Amino acid sequence: MILKIPNLKHLVLAIFCFLSLSSYAQSVYLDTEPLSSTFEKDVSWADSIMAGMNQDQRIAQLFMVAAYSNKTSAEEKKILNLIEKFQIGGLIFFQGTPQEQARLTNLYQSKSNLPLWIGMDAEYGLGARLKQTLKFPQQITVGAVQDNQLLFQLGREMAIECRRMGIHVNFAPVLDVNSNPKNPVINSRSYGEGKINVADKGIAFASGLQSGGVVAVGKHFPGHGDTDTDSHLDLPVVDRSREALDDVELHPFKQSIEAGIGGIMVAHLNVPALDKEAKAATLSQPIVTGLLKEELGFKGLVFTDALNMQGVRKFYKPGEVDAKAAIAGNDVLLFSEDVPKAIEEIKAAIARGELSQENINQSCLKILKTKYWLGLNNYKAVESDRLWSGLNTQQGMILRRMLIENAMTVVSNKDDLLPLKQLDTLRIASVAMGARKRNRFQEYLGRYTHIDFYQIDKNASQKQYNTLLKNLESYNLVIGSKHDSNLRASKKFGVTDQTVSFVNSLSKRKKVIFDLFASPYALDFYKKLDRLESIIVSYEDNIETQMASAQIIFGGIGAKGRLPVSVNKDIPEGTGIDTKKNRLGYAYAEQTGFDRSQLKKIDSIALDAIEQKATPGCQILVAHKGRIILDKAYGYHTYKKNVNVKTSDLYDLASVTKVAASLPILMQLVDEGKVDIDGQLGDYLSVAKGTNKDTLVLRKI
Repeated sequence: MILKIPNLKHLVLAIFCFLSLSSYAQSVYLDTEPLSSTFEKDVSWADSIMAGMNQDQRIAQLFMVAAYSNKTSAEEKKILNLIEKFQIGGLIFFQGTPQEQARLTNLYQSKSNLPLWIGMDAEYGLGARLKQTLKFPQQITVGAVQDNQLLFQLGREMAIECRRMGIHVNFAPVLDVNSNPKNPVINSRSYGEGKINVADKGIAFASGLQSGGVVAVGKHFPGHGDTDTDSHLDLPVVDRSREALDDVELHPFKQSIEAGIGGIMVAHLNVPALDKEAKAATLSQPIVTGLLKEELGFKGLVFTDALNMQGVRKFYKPGEVDAKAAIAGNDVLLFSEDVPKAIEEIKAAIARGELSQENINQSCLKILKTKYWLGLNNYKAVESDRLWSGLNTQQGMILRRMLIENAMTVVSNKDDLLPLKQLDTLRIASVAMGARKRNRFQEYLGRYTHIDFYQIDKNASQKQYNTLLKNLESYNLVIGSKHDSNLRASKKFGVTDQTVSFVNSLSKRKKVIFDLFASPYALDFYKKLDRLESIIVSYEDNIETQMASAQIIFGGIGAKGRLPVSVNKDIPEGTGIDTKKNRLGYAYAEQTGFDRSQLKKIDSIALDAIEQKATPGCQILVAHKGRIILDKAYGYHTYKKNVNVKTSDLYDLASVTKVAASLPILMQLVDEGKVDIDGQLGDYLSVAKGTNKDTLVLRKI
C-alpha cells in the first residue's frame, strides 16, 4: 500500500522542558511580594479596613466556618446568615462538586461586605475533597521521590487549581514525622519518618503553593506523628521529652518557619513536656504563644485544628472552646460550631482581662494583610465556564505520572533480576491478589512479552489458593502483586493471612517478584521476605502506579525511589535500589517534549488510508526519546470488517526491509532536496534508462 507521508520537517518539534523551575519563575500567578514580608509591613488597604471595624467585626474576622457544596438549602441559608449578620472572615469548604462550590463561593462572596478568604484541606489536591478533580499521590508516596523540585511543581500546580476554584488557603503540607507505624490518623499523610526528608519536602511543596498565590499551612504543630489515637475521636497524648520533641517533631516546623511558610496549624494534642496544665495544645498559651510565636519566632498566621473535633470538643462547649483558643494566641478559629456564642465568649474574656483587645486586633490585621496579599482587595468571581478543564489540566496529569514514576521503589533485587532480560528463557505467570479481573498492571506486563494471567479474590478460600499453587508449577518466574490495599494500619493495610501464606508457599517453590500496591508498612506482615527474588513497593493501588510498576519490571523506566519509612530493622528508611531503563516505556507525549497536536495528523493519515482502501486497518506506534507516546489501532483485519484491529495483535511482516530501510532513507533525501518524490526512476537510476521502468514515478513506486 502507499501512504502519503508529510516531509520529516513537519514532524520535527521544538523540545521544551516540562514544568521546569524557570518556567514557573516566569509565570508568577500573583505579582506580589512574599507573604512573610507582608506581615512585617504596613498595608494601607488593611489599615483602612481595620479602622472602620467595630469590636464584633474584628472578632468575626477570626472565624473560618465549615461549608459544603453537597448539602441542603438550609445549610446555605445558615452560612448566608453568618456572613450577612456577623461578617465572618472566611470559609473552609469540604465535600461537593466544583460547579456547585463555584456557585456557592460566588453567592457567599456577593453577600459579604469584605471579601471572604476560602480554605480547603487539599493535602493531595482538590480531589481529596471535590469530585471530578485531580488526586495527586499520597504524601507517603511523594516521600519516596528523590527530586524535591517535583514537590515545588506539585505545590505550584495545586495553587493554580485552587485559585481557579477561588480557594486561597490550602491546609497543607503535613509536617508530622510519622515515627509510629500504627498511627491511626497521620500515617500515609506524612512524608515519612525522616525529619530531614519531611522538612525538605514540606518546604518545597509550601514554596510552590505560595509562589502560586495560595497560603500554605503546615500541620499539625507541635507534631502528630508519634500518636496512637485519632484526634478526631479523642485527645492523643504525645509522651516525649522536650529534648526529643526538639530533635524530631519540631524540626520540620522550625525549618518551614525559617523558609517563610505563611501558616501553622496547631493540633489537638496533649503534650505534657510542653504544658502540663492544658489538655490540648490548641488551647495552650505556653505552646501557641510561648513556643510557636515567641521561642520559634513565627510571625505568620496560627490556625487551630477544627474546633468540632473530639480532641477539644469533649472538654468544652461550643463558643467556650473558641474563646480559649483565642486566649492561647491562635489567629484563626477553624470550624467553629457556634459563631454567635463564640463572639460573646471572646468579648467576655476580654472584659475579664483574660484576653486583650490588642491581641484580637493583631490577629485581625494579619488576616486583612493576607487578604491583600491574596489580591482580595480586587476580588473577582470564580468563572464557571470550562471549569472541569481548568481543574483537570494536562500539566496536572503529567505531573501526577512523573511523581508516581519517581516514587516507585525496588526494595530488593537479587542477581540484578530487574529489569527482566532474556525473555525467551522465561515462562512467566502473573498473579494479581485482590483483583477480580485483569487490571492495568497485568495489561502493561503483557505489552512486553507473553504472560499467563491469574487473579484471585481477597475472599478466596484456601482450596482456591491451593489450586492456584498447582497451576503455577510449570512456570519458572511468577510476578505476584498485592492489590485491594487499605490505608489504615488497623486494617493491616489490606493484608490478609491467606495472602501472606500464599506468598510464603510460592516463594519456596518459584522465583517470585513481589509487587506491593500498598503502604510499605504492609511489608512487615509478610514473613521470609529474603526468599523473594525482587520486591517492589508501589505505595498505592491505582491505574498510574500499576502502569509505572509494570514498566519498571521490564525496563520501560528505571526505579529511583527510596522508602520514606522503615519496614523493620532489615528494611530501614532510605532503602531503595536504582534499576536501569533498557526497553521502550510509555509516556504522555508532553513528557518527552513532543507536541500532542502533531499526533492528530497520524489519525487523519490512517483514517484516510482506510477510507481509500489502501488497507483495511493498521496499528501505529510512535516512540520518542525511548517512550511510546502513541500506540493505537485502526480499522479491521480484512475488508469484511469482522474483526477489529487491536494493539495486542501480532503481524507476520514480509519484505520489511522496504519499510524499515528504504523508505526512511528516501524521506531524508527528499527533505534534503536531493530527490523529487514525483520524479522518474530513470532520473536517479542509470540502469533503468531506456527500459520499461524508465518513466515510473517514484511516488507510485
